[in-house]
Amino acid sequence: MILTSTLLKITPRCLRKKLEQRPELLKILDNIGWLFVDQILRMGVGLLVGVWVARYLGPSQYGLLSYAMALVGLFVAFSTLGLQSIMVRDFVNHPENSHITLGSGFLLRLAGGFLTFVLVLAIISILKPEDTLSRAIVAILGFIQILKAGEVVKYWFESQVQSRFVVWIENGVFLISAVFKVGMILLHAPLLYFVWISFFEAFIVAVLYFVLYKWKVGRITFWKPTLTRSKTLLKDSWPLILSGFAVAIYMRIDQIMIGEMLGNKAVGIYSVAVQISEIWYFIPMAIVASVFPILVKTKGEIEKIYYAQLQSLYDLMIWLSIIIGLFMTFFSFWIINFFYGKEYIEAVRVLKILAWAGVNVALGAVWSKWILIENKQKISLLGHIIGAVLNIFFNFVLIKLHGIKGAAIATILSYWLSAFIVYALYKPSKSYGMFIKSFNIKRIHAFKKKSSKE
Repeated sequence: MILTSTLLKITPRCLRKKLEQRPELLKILDNIGWLFVDQILRMGVGLLVGVWVARYLGPSQYGLLSYAMALVGLFVAFSTLGLQSIMVRDFVNHPENSHITLGSGFLLRLAGGFLTFVLVLAIISILKPEDTLSRAIVAILGFIQILKAGEVVKYWFESQVQSRFVVWIENGVFLISAVFKVGMILLHAPLLYFVWISFFEAFIVAVLYFVLYKWKVGRITFWKPTLTRSKTLLKDSWPLILSGFAVAIYMRIDQIMIGEMLGNKAVGIYSVAVQISEIWYFIPMAIVASVFPILVKTKGEIEKIYYAQLQSLYDLMIWLSIIIGLFMTFFSFWIINFFYGKEYIEAVRVLKILAWAGVNVALGAVWSKWILIENKQKISLLGHIIGAVLNIFFNFVLIKLHGIKGAAIATILSYWLSAFIVYALYKPSKSYGMFIKSFNIKRIHAFKKKSSKE
């Protein structure tokens, strides 16, 4: 725990003693720390390079790239197959079968990546039969999904709360990729070159995942895929596959519909607002991913503590997202104008709306893990299907009336309406009770009093 031990040295003595007595908490904090280092580095460098790329390409070409990424992103659920949390859960519960789970998960990811590649190629050929550049970009981005089968190694390290090794690999390759992108800008390279850089980034990361596994764990040849294990993984994950597809629809369909209804330039402007609004989403994801293995263990031991931990997570997520939403709302003009310039200034009014989508995303990060632990994936599936249908409907109506601002409104409406519809259907759920309690300001005062006593 290199990162945590370094931070403990500068932590006040009274707090340091309490933390040193809780090794499990220190392990979680260390994992969260590495995930934060990963995402903060990506956020900082990625924002600077991404802004430079957006300015260099301009709204139209940047819009084309965003459209292609959204189209591929729409079908990523068929590539990932909802396996990440399922495999992490099984690594924790059944470590003796890790080699079977890894082998089976890897082959499933390969098959899913190939399916995604074929799907996106077929769809872009129908949507833009005469546009060779669009088809080339989608083909490259689609093939990347096959390379990402190596992420099963990442899942294993996540289950061991050892994300630092993955962070080293991903950040190292990411920084090299960023340097090449800057080089392409200076050389005035065409759009396709930037897409190829993303391809080689994914390829190198995949190779290094396997090198890491061999170095820290053992040979990949020890993986033993079985038909029985593959069927079990798919049986557990199929609701998550459909949920992931539904999530992708109401997170990415707006960009595709804008592209078809308003053109690439509108997609470029809208995508800038989306990227800024999503830039902090790594925070709830990192926190929940690091706590997830502990929640799985606690659920099987002391249920009362398990629900207390869940409630604390909900409380943290709601107030974190509200603070960030307020910041983005008040500083949206300055953010867009400073980073992207006047060409993208129309994105300000979109960002002010999308800033509040983060509340639902943060709460959903906790809720999705509760779904997995309780093995109630069908609830998640229903909520996401409702959200996807609502989003398509609202986008179709509101884009016609209000342009890209209408797409942002459609996103917020579909998020919250789907959440409350599912809550109405599954009101007895303890998790939804916690969801509602998180909005109670009195809980903050109670938490402060408890902290002061300790």
